[in-house]
Amino acid sequence: MNIKDFTGVISKTAPILGSLLGSPLTGAVISLIAGHFDAPTNDLSQLATLISQDPNKLKELEMKHQEALLSIGLTWLSDTQAKSPPWINALIILVILGSGIGVLAWMLYG
Repeated sequence: MNIKDFTGVISKTAPILGSLLGSPLTGAVISLIAGHFDAPTNDLSQLATLISQDPNKLKELEMKHQEALLSIGLTWLSDTQAKSPPWINALIILVILGSGIGVLAWMLYG
């Protein structure tokens, strides 16, 4: 499984974590997820299978670290602002905020 397919699996269940995949934080995010599932970091297919068997475990991980993940995402965004066109920054902000709103809606409405 490639990182693009893995990101799709993650984003369905944990949008904040999914939004950080593909950034310089990809390795850290994969390590965080793999550690939570007691899985190796070098086998994305196995990790995706474990996530599909228990997606609530991934949601719990994201909710537990939601504040830190959003902070990390916004820090990464501020570091890249000087290097990228303004429309990319706006898009990243929308993705990160949309992910946070999605998690909040899931918490409130199930």
